[in-house]
Amino acid sequence: MKDPSLSALSDITPVKRTKPEAARFYSGLSDFYGILAWPFERSVQLAGLRLLAPSNGDDALEIGFGPGHMIVQIARSIGPDGTVCGIDISRGMCQTARNRLARKGLLPRANLISGDAMRLPYAANSFDKVYIGFTLELFDTPEIPQVLAELRRVLRPGGNLAVVSLSRNQGPAWVVRLYEWLHLRLPRLIDCRPIHVRGSIEKAGFSTLSTEMKRVFGLPTELVVATRY
Repeated sequence: MKDPSLSALSDITPVKRTKPEAARFYSGLSDFYGILAWPFERSVQLAGLRLLAPSNGDDALEIGFGPGHMIVQIARSIGPDGTVCGIDISRGMCQTARNRLARKGLLPRANLISGDAMRLPYAANSFDKVYIGFTLELFDTPEIPQVLAELRRVLRPGGNLAVVSLSRNQGPAWVVRLYEWLHLRLPRLIDCRPIHVRGSIEKAGFSTLSTEMKRVFGLPTELVVATRY
């Protein structure tokens, strides 16, 4: 069935905070963000990673790794023969994630940097797997196709992308409307918002392999795995 989000993006609320504001906000939260968010995100993030299924020897990339819970899981999945890179806009999150990897003995197989996913500092065809959880919806609407184009560029042919994101694809239920109202009025505190996930991915040239819907705080959350041919 055709995804209705392919036809229109005008109902997605804009992102009003700036990139420097986001970097400062998340750096300020870096020491305890995992305590606040991970208990609620954990099950759906791990479900997304299971769908992506990184394996021993893969070269993997995570976009927006935050305090590092998922990049630890990816590093374990790829084994000693694989490598995992990560990029996050927050320098504070980079340090928190490095510390987490070091405590787990996984830092040698990881390479973390601070930067913007709209301009990835990686060569074309560098990765077998790319994971992005609760991060794509942080980009403003015109930026989302640019981020996905970058992810397609760095993926190898046949490589897979997994996206976990708040979703608008099940219609504007009251909880979505309330969340978007708060997002518009508190843009620096509630900076993510529901987007059209599968439709945006397919418009970027990926082919969907699987999609699942879950809920986080009552909000529709979409898990999409797609491949680059």
